[in-house]
Amino acid sequence: MLVYQYELFKMLPSESITSMFTRMTIITNSFDALVMTYTNAKIMSKIFRPLPKTWEAKVMAIQEAKDLTKLLLKELIGSLIIYKALGGLTLLSRVIGFERASLSPL
Repeated sequence: MLVYQYELFKMLPSESITSMFTRMTIITNSFDALVMTYTNAKIMSKIFRPLPKTWEAKVMAIQEAKDLTKLLLKELIGSLIIYKALGGLTLLSRVIGFERASLSPL
């Protein structure tokens, strides 16, 4: 049953990143109790997969910038929560947008 839940894991339509991560944690902790383990990299790829297409750029940036074998799950979730809080924009793109707005003529 747990393997089934893990394999079909996806983000629910109105679910937050935190609740999605909590559900994944419950599943993976149950695996630990059964002496079955998944690496952080596999769990992260499972978390990446159900994210909406609008998150694709963020997922690719994390995958390219970070070593997923060393990245902690709480760091990943923190990054995703911040990304969502910023409305899908990175801090750099917000700063660039602000600079452009301040340079435009009135």
